[in-house]
Amino acid sequence: MIFGVRVDISIYVHRVSELENVNRQQDELLRGQSQQITRLQNNLEYVVAEKRQQEEMSQNFRIHIERQLSLRDQEIERLRNDLERNPKEDHEEIRAFQKTFHQLQNAIHDVRKYLDRLGNVSD
Repeated sequence: MIFGVRVDISIYVHRVSELENVNRQQDELLRGQSQQITRLQNNLEYVVAEKRQQEEMSQNFRIHIERQLSLRDQEIERLRNDLERNPKEDHEEIRAFQKTFHQLQNAIHDVRKYLDRLGNVSD
């Protein structure tokens, strides 16, 4: 009988030891997974912060360009008004105005297309 109790106790001790070992392995696995999740969260927070910063920079750039475009529009209007007030006899001034006018219009058109594409990319 004592032998049977001893065997039962040995089996019980062995099983407890195995369960403790499994429990320890699970704890280590969970700790590792928790560290991975923390790293992923940190990386995600970094990516989100970078994206917000890029969006802010893009918005600031867009505001700056829109201001510049507004100034160019005003310059075109001023040149147009100057041309209407001045006699049309000075062909060199007219050609210079037309060249400047077309360059400004093309630049404004190109920048607005770029801003539209930039807006589509950031959306």
